[in-house]
Amino acid sequence: MALFGTFHYIGSIVCHIHTIFLFRSGILDRINGSNYQGSIFSFIVTNIILTAHRLLYTVFPLKARQILSKKILKFCIALIVAFYITYVSLTLTPLAAVVYCPSQFLFYFERRPLSYFIAKMNKMADFAVGVVNIAIYTIMFGTLFLKGAITFKKNHEIRMTLQLRIYVRYPRAL
Repeated sequence: MALFGTFHYIGSIVCHIHTIFLFRSGILDRINGSNYQGSIFSFIVTNIILTAHRLLYTVFPLKARQILSKKILKFCIALIVAFYITYVSLTLTPLAAVVYCPSQFLFYFERRPLSYFIAKMNKMADFAVGVVNIAIYTIMFGTLFLKGAITFKKNHEIRMTLQLRIYVRYPRAL
């Protein structure tokens, strides 16, 4: 996530400089848009994979290490990086485009053959984080509560529950 955070941060700095000076560059607008959207999608995919990882360690604490071997974890990381590279490459081709508009400080999808698919993917990804996190963390808390590992009577357990609730409700704010 730090890698995509760095890409996102560098892209944001370039966007701010681009907005301040209002210079026209179609290529830079497309690169910024592709980087921004690719970073956001990579955050979402990483978040979903990490949530599944946490669920496996909560539900199967003794077998999780065998289920999630180093090869599988490396494969997941490679899959996320490949997704980012594929998405950015796809949106830089004539098939699809995410473009940054410096005069209005927003990103938009240009009309291209795959723009409808990319826009739908964007909407689904926005809802996927909330739905997956709420469902998985509810299962995790239920499992921990039924096992007696969490009782909600101690201060640190209540604090952890509140922090997790804020994390699930407002993932982009954090």
